[in-house]
Amino acid sequence: MQIDQKLFMERVQSLEREAKARGSRIAPETIEEAFRDMACTDRQMEEICRYLEARQVSIEGREKPVDEDPSDRRIRTRESKRDQDMVRLYMDEMQSAFRFSRGQEEDLILRLCDGDDQARDLLVEGYLPLALEIAGAYRGKGLQHSDLIQECNLGLLMAISNYSEEALDYEPDRPSSADPARFREYLEEAICAHLEEELSDYTESMKSARKMVRQMNRLNDTAEAFARDYGRGASPEELADRMGMAVDEVRRLMKSSLDAIQVLETGRFDL
Repeated sequence: MQIDQKLFMERVQSLEREAKARGSRIAPETIEEAFRDMACTDRQMEEICRYLEARQVSIEGREKPVDEDPSDRRIRTRESKRDQDMVRLYMDEMQSAFRFSRGQEEDLILRLCDGDDQARDLLVEGYLPLALEIAGAYRGKGLQHSDLIQECNLGLLMAISNYSEEALDYEPDRPSSADPARFREYLEEAICAHLEEELSDYTESMKSARKMVRQMNRLNDTAEAFARDYGRGASPEELADRMGMAVDEVRRLMKSSLDAIQVLETGRFDL
């Protein structure tokens, strides 16, 4: 299902306002219900939660994910035809997005510094083309193009939301904080930083998944070789001995499999 990016952003902003009205707390069920008709992926739902947490919203019962240290090359992804079709439809929708003149832009930035939510929403919509441009520059580096757009849009929303707070801390420099060129530079840096972090997280997740697949395949090969040699299935202890692994690690691999019997007898996962 194609996700309407403008509607997606509006719902994220609406959730934030609802949470703020409830003492900066929100239930995960409320978040799920808000996006139920959009069929968001787990990764997209995770990003919504991370955005809300960055805005000091507490999500009841949620444990923050632990990031791993990067130690591998970035995963490259080939874009699907479905993804390309989704992007084309989104770019068509962008033709009707809000546009502002330089004078309007300066006024909106000043209003943003004063905490005007309407100005924030208009700036988010007006800078969606910038997010789209940045997403295009990162194609082929891990995520599908539509996912890159999604991440850049979230990064844009976070950057503009945070700018109102940052600008209030620099009252003596008030005029320059409304400079469109400076504002755009700030947005570009913030969106790129957000996207780099997400690509790093994605790479780590893919690396962990591929490592698990390699271990599963090795376990499968070892189990098949044992069965050929002895005419029976191997115990975890016998597999551990042949693989040079701890028994607990072999058992963990068997548990992690979607189908332990398939892995040990006939299955094989492709990288």
